[in-house]
Amino acid sequence: MKNRLGAVVLLVFGTVIGIAGAAHAESWGPGTSSYNGTVRVEVSGDVWRDAAAIYDDVSLNDPSNDGNNVYSTARFAYCSGGSCDYSYNGANDHRSTGEYNYFNTPVSVQLSAPISPYAGSFERVNSWGCAQMGGFVPDSCSPNFYVTVTL
Repeated sequence: MKNRLGAVVLLVFGTVIGIAGAAHAESWGPGTSSYNGTVRVEVSGDVWRDAAAIYDDVSLNDPSNDGNNVYSTARFAYCSGGSCDYSYNGANDHRSTGEYNYFNTPVSVQLSAPISPYAGSFERVNSWGCAQMGGFVPDSCSPNFYVTVTL
């Protein structure tokens, strides 16, 4: 009986430690974009980090069912002092979900980037969603959302 009690206490203690060590997510959105009075894209997300990377869990939807694909993009910036640089090693650090249409939305996609070795005490994620309009019509995009991640 004594050994079983010790195992239960250890199991409960281990579970509490695991929950306490879980990452905190910062939500952004929801955002939409409209063209000709019709909502073309709905987007939102949760940004979080672990020891090696920053993640943006994106929810994306094509509510208009008009054949125009939708996508989301995130830009990851390393920050030092009061300024942020949206390039890692000289290259823009954009991540895109790829394109989806009403046949396969709503969809959840995870975008990520490694934590920069140049980062100071925080990094910033800039996310948005768009509908690809085609022809000479520019893509219809939601507002930009900015999330700061403390390192």
